[in-house]
This record gives sequence, structure tokens and C-alpha cells, in this order.
Amino acid sequence: MRKSTKGELLEKYTSRDVHTFIQYDGFINAEADCNTQPDEDKDAIFGGFATEDLMNGSNVRVLLNPATPADAVLRVLRKIVAMIEQQREARNKSLQAEYERDRVAREKAFMEHNWTAGEVAGMNLQLYDCETPF
Repeated sequence: MRKSTKGELLEKYTSRDVHTFIQYDGFINAEADCNTQPDEDKDAIFGGFATEDLMNGSNVRVLLNPATPADAVLRVLRKIVAMIEQQREARNKSLQAEYERDRVAREKAFMEHNWTAGEVAGMNLQLYDCETPF
């Protein structure tokens, strides 16, 4: 397989759509500064949104520096997985809190309204078998 030239790559990349994705970066032996607070292993994990056309065709991509020892790669990847799980849990808690606020507001509005028997009979009430509908 022939290696593409810089000009060929630039021409190819300028014709692609740009995509937004979530980027996680892990640094080993990171030094503490105003932006970086490494953990007890001296690893620093960052995550955020990035725009890049190289993600075309892939939902998840992991790029590794080949000089990085395998044990360091696995340790940092586990920390990235933990970060993603924490973000998912926080999102679920937020959705549950939002659902509960909406449920209480609907219940309050229902109780404060003087419904007639006909109005109540004509309502299409949704019942859930679980705590939340999501």
C-alpha cells in the first residue's frame, strides 16, 4: 500500500463533511499545572467535544502512540471507561430528576383543576409499570 502525500491527504480531507464527536485524551506521567491535575498514577484524563473530519465512517476510534507501554494503555483506557460510565450515570440522574419535576407539576395541575366527571372520563391517562418511563 502506497503512503499518501500530504497534498493528497489535504485534498481528500477538504472534500469530506466535518463531524462532531466526543474526544477522550489520556496522558501518562502528566505534570500538574493550572489545567492538569493528574491522579495517583500521574495519569490525566480529559474529555470533550471536538470537530474532525477524520472520524468519517467510525463511531468509536482509539488512537495509540505505539511507544506507550501496553499496561499504561490499558490503565488509561479503564479510566476513560470509568469517566464515560460516570457521565452516563449523571445523565440518567438528571433525566430522572427532570421526569420527577414534570410528574409533580402535572399532578399538582391535575389536583388544582376542578375536573368534571366527564372530563376525567374522557382523559387518556398513561400508566407506567416502572418508576420512570425511560
